[in-house]
Amino acid sequence: MSTSKSITQCQDQPTPIPNHSSHNEVTNIDDESGDIEIDSSVNEDGKRKLTSKVWESFNREKINGVWTAICKGCNKKLSGKGTAGTSHLKKHRDNCPRRQFFDVGRMLKATKTKEGDVEIRTFKFDQDTTHRELTNMVILHEYPLSMTSHNQRKGFMAITTHFVDNSWTLQSRIIRFIYVPCPHTSEMLADVMMECLHDWNIEHKLSTLTVDNCSTNNAMIRILLEMLSDVSLLLNGDMFHMHCSAHILNLIMRDGLVFPRLKHKDSHYKNVPNEDDWVLAKEISDKLDVFYQATEEFSGTKYPTANNYLPTMCDIRDAINDWSTSTFEQIKLMASSIAHKFDSYWSNFHGIMVVATILDPRYKMKVMECYFPLLYGDGSSYEINKIQEVLLRLVGEYEQKSNASQA
Repeated sequence: MSTSKSITQCQDQPTPIPNHSSHNEVTNIDDESGDIEIDSSVNEDGKRKLTSKVWESFNREKINGVWTAICKGCNKKLSGKGTAGTSHLKKHRDNCPRRQFFDVGRMLKATKTKEGDVEIRTFKFDQDTTHRELTNMVILHEYPLSMTSHNQRKGFMAITTHFVDNSWTLQSRIIRFIYVPCPHTSEMLADVMMECLHDWNIEHKLSTLTVDNCSTNNAMIRILLEMLSDVSLLLNGDMFHMHCSAHILNLIMRDGLVFPRLKHKDSHYKNVPNEDDWVLAKEISDKLDVFYQATEEFSGTKYPTANNYLPTMCDIRDAINDWSTSTFEQIKLMASSIAHKFDSYWSNFHGIMVVATILDPRYKMKVMECYFPLLYGDGSSYEINKIQEVLLRLVGEYEQKSNASQA
C-alpha cells in the first residue's frame, strides 16, 4: 500500500490584536495557555510604549519608584527601565528554567494570501476532524487496523519459479519482487504477473501457477488464462491453477482452533486453567503435530514435494477421523469443524498432484486403490477413472508435442 501522510485539518484563528484606548490601559489577551498581561503604558519619561514581544514573558511593575521587570516563570526581578533595553530580558526568557510553554494544540500556520503575501495565523487542533481524516486514510490505503504491525506501508508481490535445469537439478528462484500499487485488484495482479512473464520470456513455458487461496487470486487466474495461449498450457489450461497446500492447511487448522479467549477478552473465563485444561491442551498439541509435519513437508524447496501430496493428505484425513472417537468432547468438536473445512477444500484432489504421486515408482496406480476407497467409499471407482483419464491425456499431449518438436 502506498505511503501516505496523515492529514490534520484545523480551524484558522487569527491572533487577536489588543485595542489600546489609552496610554495607561492594561490589556488582557485571552489565550488557552493562560492570560498574557501586557503593560502598554508609556515609560517613565513618556517617550514610547513597550512594544517588544519579550514583555509577554514579564510583568512590569514600579517598585520603590523604579520600573522592574518580573519574570512570569521564576519571579526573578530585572531592570524594567525604558533606557535599559530588552536584550537582558530576552536572554533571561530564553534560559529561564521555569519558562511556561504554550499549549502544543495551538500552533502557527503560514497561509499565502491572494496578493502573494505570507500571513502567519494560529490554528487549533481539532480532534474530531483528525479522527475522521485518519479513518479515511486507513480505508483509502487499506492499512491494517493495527498500525504498528504495518511497518512497510506498501504491498509487494514475490514471484518464484520452480524448474529442473539441464543437469536435472531442482531449482527455486525468485525472479521478481515488486511493489504493487493499491488497490490490489485481480486486474492489477494479473498485469504485474504478465509483465514479469514477458520480461523473462517464459509465458510459453508454464505448467502450473500456485497461489494462496482467496477470491482475488482466483479471479486473477481467470484473467491470466485469457491472456496466455492455450497451446502452451497443460491440457489447455485445465491444470494451470494450483492452490497452495501449506496455506490451505493453515486455514483448516486455524478454523478448528477458534475458542473463547481468556478472562481479559472473554467473561467466560473466571479462573486460571486447571489440571484438566492442561491435559486437554497437551492432547490437542499432540493431535496437531500431523499438520506441522505436513506443512514442513510441503514447504521444502530443495526436493520435490508433489509426489507426497496424496499420501500426506490422506494421512491427515485418516487422523481427523480418529479424533472423532476421542474421549475429549472438545477434540470431537474440533475434529468435526476441521473435517468440514478439509472436505470443502479437498473433496476433489487436483489431478496433476495425484498424477505426480502415481509417477513415483514407490506408489504407482496402487496408491489410488489404497486411499480412494477410504476417502470416497462407493464413489471411489468413479474418482479413479477420472484420474486415469487425466493421466492418459497428459501422456497423449506429451507425445504430440514431442513429435512436433522432432519434426
